[in-house]
Amino acid sequence: HAIDRILAGVRPFRSVSAVVFECRLGASSDVDVSFCLTDEDVRRGAFEPDGPFDPRWARVRAWLDAWAAPGSPDRPWVEVVGLELDRLGEDPTVPLPSIFWQTARDDSEDPRWLFDAVEAVSGDPVPPRLRRAVASAARALPAGRFVSHFALMLPRADRSLRMVVPRLPLASAFDYLAAIGWPGELCRLRRELAVVADRVESVALAFGLGPEPLPGLGFECYLPGTDRAAWEDLLAVLVRRGLSTPEKPAALLEWPGTSDGFHRSLTHVKLVWHPQRGVEAKAYFDIQEPVIPLAAAGAAMNDERLIGS
Repeated sequence: HAIDRILAGVRPFRSVSAVVFECRLGASSDVDVSFCLTDEDVRRGAFEPDGPFDPRWARVRAWLDAWAAPGSPDRPWVEVVGLELDRLGEDPTVPLPSIFWQTARDDSEDPRWLFDAVEAVSGDPVPPRLRRAVASAARALPAGRFVSHFALMLPRADRSLRMVVPRLPLASAFDYLAAIGWPGELCRLRRELAVVADRVESVALAFGLGPEPLPGLGFECYLPGTDRAAWEDLLAVLVRRGLSTPEKPAALLEWPGTSDGFHRSLTHVKLVWHPQRGVEAKAYFDIQEPVIPLAAAGAAMNDERLIGS
């Protein structure tokens, strides 16, 4: 069923440079898919939606075309755009995407291009309080750190923004959350994440602003893709903690490789903090260059251990 949902979601697209799959490591069979678009992808027509689409996709398409156009004022700020589709197959229309802007330079304190982009794709103005919250969160960053991604969860009504800060030691991530006024219990969070504290050198911290810091968090744990022993160790711990089924790590470890010209790799594990439910573990793995026919990308996911039924 999950494969059918993925294929239904990718059908309207032509080809992209990379596809990232998001798989919950627990019993859920839900799989989300992200399409990573460069300006060249957009110009060659990689994003050519046809029906049935939510009509609000037209704004996303218009912004992408403007960003990819020669001489675009947004291109120096945005390196790659990710379109993440959640809940594929629940509705006959392709769902609205969450949009991730990978930044090309650090302008975190005054990202005017971001606010313009958010207003263009959402049709709503960015409230002054949210603009100030983004600037405040940027000013609180540890020295030498920056925001690598901004994101808008377009399907959600609250219009909050997400920020991702990479390469933070876990202790620094906790200090930063305290500095921005994160509303959760830091002591409890430290206890829950002790499982990875000695297994990852740093994390990418994902948090939301709406305009106050939101309680939900993501801790993206990156390991060398070729270090199978490190991946085995981390995934085994997640199984012991009840955060992963026993079958999914085995399938993940078989994913990396090259076939038919496609390069497959594990990217990271994310520990998602839900204030009411605690920690949820997700794995992210991709398929990259050459330009990927998306039907092939969906077929590559055909492993029941990863997605259940």
